[in-house]
Amino acid sequence: MVEEYSKIADEVVVIISDPKKDSSLRKTPSGRIISPEMSKQIWEIYTKPLKNVKVIISNKPSPVVAAYDYIETLKDVDVILGASKKGDDWKRWTTAPAYFEKHGFPVLIKDPKESAVDAKFDNMSATDFRNNLQNGPD
Repeated sequence: MVEEYSKIADEVVVIISDPKKDSSLRKTPSGRIISPEMSKQIWEIYTKPLKNVKVIISNKPSPVVAAYDYIETLKDVDVILGASKKGDDWKRWTTAPAYFEKHGFPVLIKDPKESAVDAKFDNMSATDFRNNLQNGPD
């Protein structure tokens, strides 16, 4: 998805949330916690060839809240909220355009359904990637 967005956007920002609840932590099957810092390192490896991508860590525990928090710092830009067409992932953003317009933020949120991209790995998820880290280095 990030690669697809990097082709059409001036800048792509991958925002990593910082879960606080034990049930929300990113873990391998053995219980090894994948910290936001580890997630950032992984993302930076994958996105290194993409010159218009930056990866940041938010202190917010929710990915949606982290994205909203970041967008509130922007001004006079068009925003595409990253989403896959897989499983109607884009629906998490359906209220975003109205929210930012109602609160007077100077951004234009592109229609989430229209801006969603096809995932290259329809049969894989973030959980699958975390599970593959099971045997990785400490």
